[in-house]
Amino acid sequence: IVPYVSTFGRLDALAMGALLATLVRAGKNTSLLKKAALPVLAICALSVLVLVFSIHSMDNLHPLIATIGFALNVYAFGALLVLTISGHPKFKTLMENPVMIFFGKYSYSLYIFHVPVHFVLTQWMGQSKSTSHLILLALASFAISILLALMSMKVIEMPFLRLKRFFV
Repeated sequence: IVPYVSTFGRLDALAMGALLATLVRAGKNTSLLKKAALPVLAICALSVLVLVFSIHSMDNLHPLIATIGFALNVYAFGALLVLTISGHPKFKTLMENPVMIFFGKYSYSLYIFHVPVHFVLTQWMGQSKSTSHLILLALASFAISILLALMSMKVIEMPFLRLKRFFV
């Protein structure tokens, strides 16, 4: 699990975010980024599919997923970020979709809850390497994480957000 949750194991993602933020803020090389983003996204998505189907696993502890798969995700999401902030019409429409806005609103709570929920469900459902088991586990983790995020927003976050006016 260390490659997935350790800051040092995820430095590639942090570095990608820092690099893109620096380039966009400086206004340098953005035309090259915009031109490369869609092909990079397509190549990474296709490569992840080939990887998953060739090893018959989506298990994030599999050595190829934890190395090549995670790296491909970094590049894919970096490209997706470039497409989104550059105002690419298809991705602008995608990000303005109500479903995406919903997940954006609850993204921090989802981020906080998804790993503990996944851990508890893995203990309860048992560990299996089968793809159907992993898909069921992912769907259950996703649904429970959403419910917890909704409850967290109502019970914890909104009361604190109402206090914001006293401190700003």
